[in-house]
This record gives sequence, structure tokens and C-alpha cells, in this order.
Amino acid sequence: MTFDSNAWFNMVLDAPSEFGFTNVTGFCTCADPAGFFWYNTGHPTERVHQLLANAIEAELRSPTFIM
Repeated sequence: MTFDSNAWFNMVLDAPSEFGFTNVTGFCTCADPAGFFWYNTGHPTERVHQLLANAIEAELRSPTFIM
């Protein structure tokens, strides 16, 4: 199975408000990264990881997924 995480990241970054993000250009320097896409200069926030995991799970549960 191949999951195109680059395409997924681009989809989210192209429409951040649809995924609950209010800041996708800066990074969080605070204790509460709500609304931020980036936790620091190279890592996404926990929210991004949760959304990505959900997208991968949906792909695995897809009726077209073949093992």
C-alpha cells in the first residue's frame, strides 16, 4: 500500500480552515498549539498527526484497498 502523504499535506495546507487551522505559515511557541499546523520549524502539531492517521485509516478501510 502506498499513501501519498505529500498530496495529503498539500490538500490540508491549501484549505487549512476546513481542517481547523488558523496558522499554517508560523509555528507554535506556546503551550497550546491549537490552530497551528506547525509545532516548530520541522514538525507538525499533534492535531496534524491525528488527522493524518485518520486519513490513513480511512484508506485502509476503503473497499478498494487490496492487501
